[in-house]
Amino acid sequence: MRRTLITTLVLALVVLTAPAIPAGASVDVIEGVGGLDECSGEFLDLCEQVRLTEGDEGRAVVHLQGLLYLKKFYRGPIDGVFDREVAVSVATFHKAIGPARSDDSNRWQAVANWKANPPSEDFSIEDWERLKAFEPSVPKGRMHQPDRVEVDIGHQLLYLILDHRVDAIVHVSTGYNPYHTPRTGYRVNGSEFYHRHPYNGWSPKPGAWSIYKFWAYLGRDNNYGIHGYRDVPYFPASHGCIRVNVWDADYLDLRFFIGMPIHVWDE
Repeated sequence: MRRTLITTLVLALVVLTAPAIPAGASVDVIEGVGGLDECSGEFLDLCEQVRLTEGDEGRAVVHLQGLLYLKKFYRGPIDGVFDREVAVSVATFHKAIGPARSDDSNRWQAVANWKANPPSEDFSIEDWERLKAFEPSVPKGRMHQPDRVEVDIGHQLLYLILDHRVDAIVHVSTGYNPYHTPRTGYRVNGSEFYHRHPYNGWSPKPGAWSIYKFWAYLGRDNNYGIHGYRDVPYFPASHGCIRVNVWDADYLDLRFFIGMPIHVWDE
């Protein structure tokens, strides 16, 4: 019921930002809204015949934001502005449909592969069909854990699973050699969040590591966790923690809980 309501509200926002549809026109809301200024009425097919990039504005961006939201890559406003959050969401989509590049057995090569082939932040004409066809499926069947976090090192992605469904697919940056993001494969039930740091801001020490909304996992003697950071590149770059963008840290912080299972794996 909650998901149906949220989807309905998103569609309502898209409709409110769209031009009036001529009387008698038969248009599917999600497929029809958005596009260039000319993308309205009988020319709604123009919505998906345009390439989009950061800085673009207009009705095609509205359409893209709505699709990214429904596919779990985007959680920002439906406002027709292709900003940094939209750009990262597009790159996250490209990571999800692309090959795995991080391998625990060859981390140096994995980082080189990511740097040589970063996911594009631009949205191509061909991407419209790819995004519409994408289905956010739950990785790793763990029916005894309806609420959990799955971190896919190979694709540098975090999946937030709530009630056995994908709630969010998030761009991450994990540990760079010689720093290692601890995997949890040796634990049948994974690890769990055991502590949330009480502060919500950045470290008060100049030059200190980021500790924005930090959730620790994997043993009380190890201070590894998920936290927001100012710089989350498209390759493993952390000192072992799982970095997410600040806006994603804000979203995840409201949905994580002490004892929530977390699984970290390569493939």
